[in-house]
This record gives sequence, C-alpha cells and structure tokens, in this order.
Amino acid sequence: LERHVFAFVWLPRDQLSTDVRLQIQAMLLATPGAALLDWSLEVESGSLALLRFLIDARGCDDLPDDAAVEALLVDLLRGWNEAVATHLATHEEEGRAAALAARYAPAFPTGYRLSYGAAEAARDIAKLRTLALAETEANPADRAVRLYRLGEDGPERLRLKVYVVKGALALSDAVPALENFGFRVAAEVPTFLTDPALGSIHDFILTVPAGLEAGVLLERSGLIEDALADVLNGLAEDDPFNRLVAATGLAPRGANWLRAVYRYLRQTGVSYTIYTVVDALVGAPQVTRAMAALFTARHDPAFAGGRGEAIAAAQTAFTRGLAKVSAINDDRLLRLYRAVIDAVLRTNAFAPAAGEALAFKLDSALVPGLPKPLPWREVFVYSRRVEGIHLRSGAVARGGLRWSDRRDDFRTEVLGLMKAQRVKNAVIVPTGAKGGFYPKQLPSPALDREAWAAEGRASYEIFIRTLLSITDNIV
Repeated sequence: LERHVFAFVWLPRDQLSTDVRLQIQAMLLATPGAALLDWSLEVESGSLALLRFLIDARGCDDLPDDAAVEALLVDLLRGWNEAVATHLATHEEEGRAAALAARYAPAFPTGYRLSYGAAEAARDIAKLRTLALAETEANPADRAVRLYRLGEDGPERLRLKVYVVKGALALSDAVPALENFGFRVAAEVPTFLTDPALGSIHDFILTVPAGLEAGVLLERSGLIEDALADVLNGLAEDDPFNRLVAATGLAPRGANWLRAVYRYLRQTGVSYTIYTVVDALVGAPQVTRAMAALFTARHDPAFAGGRGEAIAAAQTAFTRGLAKVSAINDDRLLRLYRAVIDAVLRTNAFAPAAGEALAFKLDSALVPGLPKPLPWREVFVYSRRVEGIHLRSGAVARGGLRWSDRRDDFRTEVLGLMKAQRVKNAVIVPTGAKGGFYPKQLPSPALDREAWAAEGRASYEIFIRTLLSITDNIV
C-alpha cells in the first residue's frame, strides 16, 4: 500500500462530466512520477457523486498536496470564469474584476487552465491588462516580464513569464537576452490566448547564474524585470553588461553608466573585450556598487543627505573592495574605470535627456593613457542608437561635426581632425574643436536610401540635443 495513493473526490452530481473528471485526474497526476492505475465512479442517492482514483506513487519524491489539490478543485467546480474573477477581486474592484474575467478568462486554452489554475491566470491577466493600458505612442512598450518561483523549485531554478500584447516573441530574441543577464534557459512554454488581440504568455524555466541563489535574485526582481523589459522592448542595449543587474544588484541605469564608460574606453584604444570587463565588474561587486554610488553622490542634483560623507564612503568602499581583487588585469581595469569616473565634470545622467542619450563631459588630462594631443575637454555621447564625441582644445574653440563611418575608432578620426582644426584656427580664434558621431542602427542604403539618410539625420539630432543637454545657455 505504501506504493499507492488513494484519492476520493466528492462533487455535486450536476457538475460531473467526462471533462471535469479528466481535469481532476490531471490535477492528481501533476506530481512528477505519478501514474494512474485505476479510477471508478459512484453516484450516490443524494446530490453527490464520488470519484475514486488509484495512483501509483513509486516514482514520486513527494505526494500530492491535499490542500493545493482541494483549492484547485474548488476553482474548477466554481467555473473557470467565476474562479478567475474571484482571484482578480483580491486586488480589483468587484465589478471591474468580473469585467476583466469576462473578457480574458475564456481566451485561456484548456492546457493552461489545467497547468496553472485560476489564481495564476488572475496574475497574468493583471500583467497583460497593465501592459495594454500602458502602451501609447509615446511609450510603445508591448512586452513585460515577471520573475517568480514555485515551491518545488530548487535554489538554482527560477521562472520568468514574458507577456506580449502585440506581435510574437521569437526565441532568437528572448534566449540571448536572458543569457546576457546570466541565466541559462532550460525550457519555454508558450500560451497563446484564443483572441490574439489579448496577447500571449511565454513561461521560461531558468537556471540561475553560478554563485547566486534564486532567493537573492527574487529580492532583486524589480530591477531585473525593469531591465529585461527594456531590452525586450528595444529600449536598452542587449549585451553582457546586463549581468551587472542580476549579479551585483546594480540598478539598470547604473549598469548603463558603466556600459557607457566601456564604450568610451574602447574609443580611446583600450583593448579589453566586453566579456573581460564585465567579468571584472561582476567579480568585484563591492567595487562596482561603490563606483555607481560615487558617481551618484557627485552628480545627482537631488542627492539627499551629506554629499561629502557619501563621496568619502564610496571611495572607502572602492578601496576596500579593490583590496580583495587578486587578478592584476582586473585591478588595472577597475582603477581605469575609477579614473574615468573621477574625470567626469558634468553629465546629464540625472536629467530627462538621459532617457534619449547619455553624456559625459570629461577633463581629458585626468584620463590615463589617452593618445596625444590631449583635448582640453571632451564630451562622450552614448545611446543604443548613436555614439559620438566632441573634442575641444580650449575654452574658446571652433570646428565642425562629422558623420563618421568608423564604429570602433571614431575618436581617433575626430582627434586627428581636431588637431588640424587647431592649426587652421590659429589666426581666427584661439584654438580648434571637432566632433563626430556614429549612427549604430543604419539600414542598408542599398535597400532603402531614404531610410538610411533619415536615420543618419535623426542620429545627428540626438547627438546635438545631447551635447546641448550639458551646455549652459548663458545670454
């Protein structure tokens, strides 16, 4: 008898049907390893019917949870729409919950209902509805995510749902993005609502990054969800710097600051690959968080508390964290990062303009290893759409801007032009300046010349607006 589990289910006779019996059977067999040996039906003289199930439990690590099965059974017998409405009513006004259930609940396929239940459907409906309401012309986001975990999941497993209200989610888009956050994708279960206008749900089973536990990542779920949603909506860069959000608890904008510093360093001739840089930052989380805190304390105009004390605390945390770094290359790289952050004189990182593109104004003399001649000041512009730089030889200087076709070394190109401009301007103004930008999302001119030119003009406008966002307008 220890190998078998007997399940007795009483239910109203008028609700008994083959479909209901199969759904109850599926609930009982949801435990991995469970197998049905036999079932029987007894219709009693009153208003009840009795279903008996005999289950082979030899392959089960755990027996089915009585309370969980009973809760699912109550939802089942209540009726799917009504059960969903009941769960929605826990966080929606009752009439609103009924209206949402009437619209969304019938669209969930049978497989979803058996696997997830009404409570999970209510959570998914809330996400889909919020996403649908948030989508506007100004905010074209049509994807959202939710990180969660089931009770039976081990410490190395997480689950993630991606909600899509328009179009389809290609695995070729989702899997690399998840891997750039440090996750390994074990499986994906899609659910397509019968009304395509309501959206679809993609449930991913993830293996957490080495050295981390699912519980820690759930504590950072808000940061991870925001960052991943931005990536899937095309609003943020999809690269290994996203690992910093999951691995170090850095906010998405903090990870973006460090990404921009890396892009700048690549333009100066630093040869470290993006993987080497991210590994160094992930391997020294205290240093990484300290650099973000130092940047915030120095440049956030709304910083609350003692700015001087916060700067000193961040510098101390950086020094202590660096003392734990044993690899010489990592030490050099982290010190170089710190030097660039120390060289930043002004930024738009805390202004609305940063939503379009990030700008750092740097004192070039404070950045180690820059090629000669050294500019007096330089402004680096970074966004997912365009990158650029503006170099000035002095406080009063003139020079033009250039649409560069050199993605990896446009600073070298602009530096040479600044040097020439400095000579040309010797008899006009004290010295010279030069700027250049590289559009990163140009379509092929062979396929659409007008779209290519339009993207170039748009990139130029972003570059100019971003330069002006850290320029004083003194009349």
